[in-house]
Amino acid sequence: MAATSRRSKAGGRAKRKDSGKRAPVAGSRPARRKGLSFGFLIFVFIFLAGIGVFMLVQRQYAVTCDIKVRKVQAQTDSEKSKQESLRLSIAKLKSPGRIARIASDELGLGDPTGVIYLKYAWDPSGKMVCASTFEQHLRPAVVTDKPADQQQEQDAGKTQASIVEGPGGTLTRR
Repeated sequence: MAATSRRSKAGGRAKRKDSGKRAPVAGSRPARRKGLSFGFLIFVFIFLAGIGVFMLVQRQYAVTCDIKVRKVQAQTDSEKSKQESLRLSIAKLKSPGRIARIASDELGLGDPTGVIYLKYAWDPSGKMVCASTFEQHLRPAVVTDKPADQQQEQDAGKTQASIVEGPGGTLTRR
């Protein structure tokens, strides 16, 4: 024992009672603890919070875009219905029966009774002369087996066609 005590005194180190931990040696790393560190847990929490915020913002943006799309679709449907009603109005305004009624009732116009033909010619002095001729229109008689009242009701929606020969050529009226 004396040798061991000398050795410990000679080395300059006294024996300590071992508490299970070693004293850090200069130039060596401290011993790592097993398990997750607090800094790593904070990093994971912040990362997951960032992903949650990102997903929340994306969801809000998708809802906003969906609302805009629905508004545009509703506006498109509204405009299509307006367009269809305008097309119907145009068709009513362009109807030949309406135009004929306005021409006869409001403007005092009627079916023509004849055709005026104009003929232009040069006279011997070199001036242009216009000559006009009027041909009276006679409506062709329609022969049917039906009584006159029924024939008038049937012909009320039809237009009559007539062909007139004149000095300028053939004129067809419908």
